[in-house]
Amino acid sequence: MPDNVNFAYRESEALTEDPVGLVVVLYDMLLKDLHDAIIALSCSDIERRAAAIRHSMLVLQQLQSTLDMENGGIVAANLARFYNFTRAKLLEGQIKASAEIFEQ
Repeated sequence: MPDNVNFAYRESEALTEDPVGLVVVLYDMLLKDLHDAIIALSCSDIERRAAAIRHSMLVLQQLQSTLDMENGGIVAANLARFYNFTRAKLLEGQIKASAEIFEQ
């Protein structure tokens, strides 16, 4: 429960502060989703693992949608490639049921 309270506080703070804070919250969400997927995998909880991966894909989509490809130059292009790579690895980890891939 304290994790949820801390996360809700950080999320609220990010939404009222600046876009960088929101990106930090989204990265935290992504890491939490990956952790949940790994735990679910160790418990053979396919439904929980699928939910965690599905949510992580939504987080990646949100991160990618914030990129300004016109003004972001090489940084935006590199982040777009990173997000695409991460999405592909999540799908691979889901298909192979691999904690090792999720940990990467």
